[in-house]
Amino acid sequence: MSMQWYTVENEGDGRKLPEWVRSVGVREDGVIFVPGEMAGASERDVFMCSHYDATPSVTYLKHRFFPLDWIVSEFPKAREMGEVVRNKLREAGVIE
Repeated sequence: MSMQWYTVENEGDGRKLPEWVRSVGVREDGVIFVPGEMAGASERDVFMCSHYDATPSVTYLKHRFFPLDWIVSEFPKAREMGEVVRNKLREAGVIE
């Protein structure tokens, strides 16, 4: 399946976040992929959990990305950020 990647600009507050942190992927079936770090755990730990759950992941810019729905269900601290991501994608007309 193909994936479309979207990256937001750095905020005007002077912080320079790496591109991979500011990126999300949307698969053609509508599944949103976000950086594993969004879970609030190390990318390695998130990968291990996803492997145990047989959850897919993709690599982009040398980092692992995981389905947003899976991240927010397994890592409750990510729920608020998950809603921010969804809302931004809706505002941009990427998802309904």
